[in-house]
Amino acid sequence: MRSALRGAVPSTVYALSTVPGRSALAVVRVSGPQSASVFQSLTRRAKQGPPPARQALLRKLYAPGMATGASPIDTAICVWYKGPHSFTGEDTLELQLHGGRAIVAKVLQALQELQLTPAGPGEFSRRALRHRKLGLLELEAMREAIDSDTETQRVAAAGAGASKLRSELLSWRQTLLECLVEVQAAIDFGEDVEVTRSPVLLSRLAQLRRESHAVLERARRGQLLSQGVRVVLFGAPNAGKSSLLNLLARDEHAIVSDLPGTTRDSIDTLLDMGGFKTILSDTAGIRDLGDSGESLASRSIEQIGIQRACGKLAAADLAVLVVDGSPEGLLAQAEISRLLQLPRPQQLVVAVNKSDLLGPSTLPQAIDTWRQRLGPTVPVVPVSCKTHGGAEDLVAALKKQFTLLTGSNSQVEEPVMVSHRVHDTLENEIIASVDAVLSQGPDTDLALVCEHLQAAAHGVGKILGDAIGIEEVLDGVFANFCIGK
Repeated sequence: MRSALRGAVPSTVYALSTVPGRSALAVVRVSGPQSASVFQSLTRRAKQGPPPARQALLRKLYAPGMATGASPIDTAICVWYKGPHSFTGEDTLELQLHGGRAIVAKVLQALQELQLTPAGPGEFSRRALRHRKLGLLELEAMREAIDSDTETQRVAAAGAGASKLRSELLSWRQTLLECLVEVQAAIDFGEDVEVTRSPVLLSRLAQLRRESHAVLERARRGQLLSQGVRVVLFGAPNAGKSSLLNLLARDEHAIVSDLPGTTRDSIDTLLDMGGFKTILSDTAGIRDLGDSGESLASRSIEQIGIQRACGKLAAADLAVLVVDGSPEGLLAQAEISRLLQLPRPQQLVVAVNKSDLLGPSTLPQAIDTWRQRLGPTVPVVPVSCKTHGGAEDLVAALKKQFTLLTGSNSQVEEPVMVSHRVHDTLENEIIASVDAVLSQGPDTDLALVCEHLQAAAHGVGKILGDAIGIEEVLDGVFANFCIGK
């Protein structure tokens, strides 16, 4: 690790590592060279030396200056870790308290009176990085695990994606350094070689570009897991989009009525659908307003809603076409054909609503008609928002599409959940710089080639956490961490 990570460190820091507020338990963490003496002061055992390492000790805690015979603050479980065998790599003390607000406040006050420094966001993780206990990618993966709300997020964060990415980045850095040596030698010794056309150099960089684009694709799929798959319900008015949203959300998020055009604006609902974080959007019914017979003002407002619906549809990851499955609705084939021509994502699911109005013989025929029309790759699911029939089948069909979108299966490389920082650096510094070198002609100034290679290597270092000037990057990374982490 370079010197940028070895700045002055406050001697000993402390923080509440659990959620503030009343709870059964609260954990206060202390890290730094004074950790053992803090234990001795709080437990009034100054003459007994440091506590045994990695043992849970039940002790009464007292504030500095409390009179002999005074009641303790609390009876707590104390665990002391001798550095480097701790999370931060430093001597660390963890106090497991009863979670009353007054108890926690008094213990934190006692630590302040002992002249300790309150920890900033991510301070403990930053110290773990400084002492090489964890890499920056692993720390960010840990944050993703803490922030995970769904099962697929948890699995992705707990996977080997961060470790694999680290290995790939180290390999890229070695490739870039070897290319830099070759180009720099041509500059320094004036070799009469078209180094930018060197087959070996071009082959190495082309391989790096292929690998980096593959990582970018894995990161894109990882972002779908972390940010949520955008699913848009679209269709003609009164097809039942709002009712379907309420059914899937198990709540009354959208207003439902028999009047066409009730939904005038998009309604976004965040759901855990089959273990996937999902942003489900209800949109205005899409129709031709030319002969609707409504007032100009009403048509203008509805037209804005339709335009927004089309915009949502074009930006979605997956579209659900909601069609009216009643005998009357199935006759509106021309309107449905127009809906299918709208710009939309490739992934499409058709929900045939009001299926309860079709007879036992008519329903299979209607579903077969849709499947023949759209092909075998488009799931067609009959549902009834009135009876709730088919809701589980629709969720199962959506989950299957989510799995294909995110690569959360054994068919492709697993997605990697990375921060915006990593994604932007990968795309705008590493890939862009390598592309710039590969696009150069034989007469290119070698100094410019060196700059591009150095920029790519610097981008790799920024992601790994050991680039020059990395402290500025770390400030941004750890600003989003918990205080006690």
